[in-house]
Amino acid sequence: MKRWWRSRLGTALGLVVMLGCQAQQGLSSSREPKLRGIPLSCYVKVGPAGIHPSVTSSLVELVNYQSAQWREIVLAYAEAGDWERAIGLIDNIEEPLTKNETITDMAGKMAAAGNFEAAMQLVGKLDEYDRASLPKFLARIARFYALAGNSAQAEQTFAAAVADADALNDFSEDVAKTDIAIEQATAKDTATAIALAQTITDDIDKSRALAGIAGARAANSPFRDAVGLVGQIS
Repeated sequence: MKRWWRSRLGTALGLVVMLGCQAQQGLSSSREPKLRGIPLSCYVKVGPAGIHPSVTSSLVELVNYQSAQWREIVLAYAEAGDWERAIGLIDNIEEPLTKNETITDMAGKMAAAGNFEAAMQLVGKLDEYDRASLPKFLARIARFYALAGNSAQAEQTFAAAVADADALNDFSEDVAKTDIAIEQATAKDTATAIALAQTITDDIDKSRALAGIAGARAANSPFRDAVGLVGQIS
């Protein structure tokens, strides 16, 4: 019940404030990117909605809540191709895991648009708290090199991702290899992805990798090929 009221209150407060901002600004250009019908510039001006102290349990929860909202705003700008504004707002995301996930998703969008060099430059924005984030970041870009037909660059970038994962030497290594294997499978290199998944020692991470590979295989090949992987999942 507490979570339900927190969600409804946060949403209601955010909409009231942002609609007020929109009303003050007047109708925006039809070309301006929007999120839930509200101009992104309005979200940025007002900032993420807070949570009333009576319905939040900690400052950490508030930071997580606001970081999730900034993530939506950043990715909405990226989806609209406004890379400069998206990059400029990344540091507003305070929660490290959310920040790194956002940067990786944004790098993927840039790479999908052919902006590989600019995507790679986002590596400097990654928070080092999440050690598995760099291999996943590289693998995401490698996926789009592969899909663009640049097999040499894709192979080189995937290799760099695996090397970074091998250097972790803790539980983060299996997490990173799981993410890399899924990216490889999505890039239609299923055989390499399965081979990498077999090197993962943690059963949960290995199962997650195989499940991701099976999903990618189902999308890219006959369904029976994907079903064959299911039996390997612990």
